[in-house]
Amino acid sequence: QGGTYVSWYEDASAGDGYYYIVHIDSEGNVVGPDPIIQTQENYGNVSLESAGNGDAAIAWKQGQTDSEDVYSQRVGISTNSIVKKWNGGQPLLVCDALGKQTSTKVTYYSDEYVIVVWEDWRSADNLTAIGGNFIDNDGNLVFSEGNDIVFTNDQPTPLFPRVKASSDGAFVVWLSAADVHYVQKIVPSDISVWSSPVFLSTSETQQQARLSSDNNGGVYITWENGEYDEKSIALSHLNSEGTQTFSTKIISDINSEQFASLVRVDGSYGAFVVWGSGSSNYNGTSSLGLEYQYVELSGQTLANPIELFYGFGGQIEKGTTRSIQFDNSNNLIYWQDYRDGTDKPKTYGTLLNQDGTSTEYNLSDYSSKQIAPELIRVDQNTLALSFYNSGGKVFFQLLNNNLGKIGEAIPVYEGGSEQADDNRPHIMSSNYNSDGEFFIGYTERGDYGKIYLQKYSANGSALWDENKEVASETGDNSINKLY
Repeated sequence: QGGTYVSWYEDASAGDGYYYIVHIDSEGNVVGPDPIIQTQENYGNVSLESAGNGDAAIAWKQGQTDSEDVYSQRVGISTNSIVKKWNGGQPLLVCDALGKQTSTKVTYYSDEYVIVVWEDWRSADNLTAIGGNFIDNDGNLVFSEGNDIVFTNDQPTPLFPRVKASSDGAFVVWLSAADVHYVQKIVPSDISVWSSPVFLSTSETQQQARLSSDNNGGVYITWENGEYDEKSIALSHLNSEGTQTFSTKIISDINSEQFASLVRVDGSYGAFVVWGSGSSNYNGTSSLGLEYQYVELSGQTLANPIELFYGFGGQIEKGTTRSIQFDNSNNLIYWQDYRDGTDKPKTYGTLLNQDGTSTEYNLSDYSSKQIAPELIRVDQNTLALSFYNSGGKVFFQLLNNNLGKIGEAIPVYEGGSEQADDNRPHIMSSNYNSDGEFFIGYTERGDYGKIYLQKYSANGSALWDENKEVASETGDNSINKLY
């Protein structure tokens, strides 16, 4: 609807320790900030996602150590105020079973439901379980206590659940004590659709699973297979019945570490998998390449993985590799790149095509450091890349549909000639298919912790007379996410 929610934690040592949220509409009008988690108890594992219909859903754990419960809330906007829609404005208790409930995750399921999953320790035998529940628009839980367990483990070990969903079903993945992943499907009528969780069997230990619904009732899962510098990248697909469509594939198995795999489906029920390849070192950068593979629903892949990049010393900043959908046929992978030296990080991207071809682009000619890049599509003809430089100053670069630079990088100003600075600016599209506008949010550096937002047109012009302050200097605020 052209607006955005911004949320953050206010440091208890300098402020009240609450969790805040604001809404900014397409005209730049700010509503809030209002505390969304307002308690003197310990809380954490906060997860915030879209709930559809212009609302947001949030879930978290709260309570004394080893006896935490799961709470949730839905927020929206009404008559220029933030409205907490569930449970009369009080936190909605999702689960208060015995023991602790942790590792909460919430995600959008449909315009009727969101789904919350968590790690559950209610068992009298101190065994871990995966809990889950759907919440409808009115704040009603679908499953009653006792019927909200997806799976009970046979050992007291952390499971670290993750969840991805589409209207065809939600998919939960977790890691067993034997370091092997399991997957289960959940729908509002059945907490465990498949008769038993699907065991993603390989001969090696597993970690870091990522999922992508195939929009046909099934799911792709990729993970790191093996340990240390002997890791490979594995991929599996489960259809709507929980049957493996093809045997687990090791899509990259070379004599160096393979890590940080991501999977994204395309419009033909196939999927792209991208990962880093090479041995890591202590300082967060890695001597690595960036590779990808395309897999069809049948399991057919390209003859060999495609190397997207192997740069200066092979160094790419770990954790900066991201992807966006470029058009209906191509995905764009981009990253913070050290080919010009570790003191001069740049931003590079590669377009991935289904036929196995790829094209690499330098996304900005800005001469100083380009740190923490984030890329969005602004409209049908324009993209925008945000980053900060060595002095912490925030910039963005506009690009055309050929990924050519439109002018030079544009500084973000706080007002007048004072340039904004932040060590992690965030950017998001406003209303992709129509107005071609976008937001940039940043946290003021230093001792103040103010959070600001500015809205821009597709040509890079600021649309608001002044940046909107969405969090005051009270507390040590840090911007978390724009969506």
